[in-house]
Amino acid sequence: PTKEDLGEIAHIYEAFKQIANPRCKDNTKIFVLLIFFMYSPVSLLNKRICRGGVRREIGKVLGMSNSAITKHFVDAKSLMLNHKGFRDEAERIYGQLQTIA
Repeated sequence: PTKEDLGEIAHIYEAFKQIANPRCKDNTKIFVLLIFFMYSPVSLLNKRICRGGVRREIGKVLGMSNSAITKHFVDAKSLMLNHKGFRDEAERIYGQLQTIA
């Protein structure tokens, strides 16, 4: 993991909103994916969400249930593998977040 402090997720979300294309319908999925990548990258490799508290903290920031966060994460993993446009946008945002978050 590149991040440990779950309290930073709200700050990262504020930065994300400044970077993300507001017309992109996949912003929530991208945000969820990037947070798991930062805090629990092993979650991208298996079917379990491994790091405790990450999903709950994302849910607080986005105002969603744990199950909704899980759904967005599963969808985002599939899109990352199968949709070049999604992957390119996620990589663009991640690169910019690294300079400010």
